[in-house]
Amino acid sequence: MPNLAQFKNTAPQSGEIRVLYREVNGLDVIKAITVNTTSANGQDVSLSLAELEEIQFAVSASGLTPKLVVEAGSKKSDYFYFNTVDISVNEVSSSNDSVVNITPFLLEKFKNNDYNALISNASISRTSRFKFDVDRLEGNTVLHYKANTSSSLPVRPTNYESILSGSATFAAVQDSNYTHTGHINARYNGTETSENDFGGIEPAISGKPFEAAVYLSGSDVNFICSQSLSDRDIETYLFTGTSDTPISGSRIFQIEESRVIPLTNRKVWIKDNRNIVTLDNLGYVSGSITECSI
Repeated sequence: MPNLAQFKNTAPQSGEIRVLYREVNGLDVIKAITVNTTSANGQDVSLSLAELEEIQFAVSASGLTPKLVVEAGSKKSDYFYFNTVDISVNEVSSSNDSVVNITPFLLEKFKNNDYNALISNASISRTSRFKFDVDRLEGNTVLHYKANTSSSLPVRPTNYESILSGSATFAAVQDSNYTHTGHINARYNGTETSENDFGGIEPAISGKPFEAAVYLSGSDVNFICSQSLSDRDIETYLFTGTSDTPISGSRIFQIEESRVIPLTNRKVWIKDNRNIVTLDNLGYVSGSITECSI
């Protein structure tokens, strides 16, 4: 008797099903099977084996045909290996020309099949439990008077009485369309967000990059101006506004990995125009702007 690894990697012949079993307390317990992708009559059954849930065939010469339930399976070169739920039988022996029942039996791929409801391709739509189908294509009419003229307008559907009595046909629409949060927020309730929900630049796409060196808010402007370019720690920052460089009222942001956050309570030396600006506790340029002459 082969071990599991040997059995799993030994291919059955065309039209053959092989069974792995162990004798326990005088009974044969079926553990696994291998099935060739070509049946005895030459039919390709690989589509069915790929989705196999149950299989039934004669496991002995006496014609015993237990139903084997698949727990897990794997595709090999030209056959499939399946672990099955343990089932005990009196005897496992060779059987020829057995009828094999496969569940499900597929003639075409189920993934893009018309009967696969998972891709919204169901042939029959689900109906509502309380919304009726209203026939508005035709109906009874009444006279409509305006400025000494009259005209007829359709106001009642042909199934009006059926709707009132509750005997009309239910509409082909899912009730969840009117209760599911993802549907009703987008269609009926609406949603609203604000800058406070997400923070950042208003709007974030308007931030302009510029190069600058940042100092503590208490740093002396003469000291800042006296530093050479090589002494400064130049980094790229973002600012808001339409000017070429930050001015009074601009807001300056620093970039930390994937976040953009306000730069607050600092003095900033701007490389392009050698100006020094002071930032408040919200990151806005406030107070006077100092221009370095050296």
